[in-house]
Amino acid sequence: MDNKKKSILIVDDEQDILEFFSYNLKREGYQVYRSSNGKDALKQVKEIKPDLVLLDVMMPGMDGIEVCEKIGQNRIVTVKSVGYKFDA
Repeated sequence: MDNKKKSILIVDDEQDILEFFSYNLKREGYQVYRSSNGKDALKQVKEIKPDLVLLDVMMPGMDGIEVCEKIGQNRIVTVKSVGYKFDA
């Protein structure tokens, strides 16, 4: 698979998470875009039309779920939950 032409938008309010994912995805040949909040992420989705959007669920202002709903069904959206503990 040719990863060099695929674009990914990473959305997270924590700079270290943005840097971690950006660094690793760029190493794999993806075109990576970053946003630190939901409002800016929606603008970027319209402008760059990424192949994949990685969203943090818990962000101030507009959370990842709301961003996901506003993007709609014409984009692939993944909601990440790194470091969160869920009760079974």
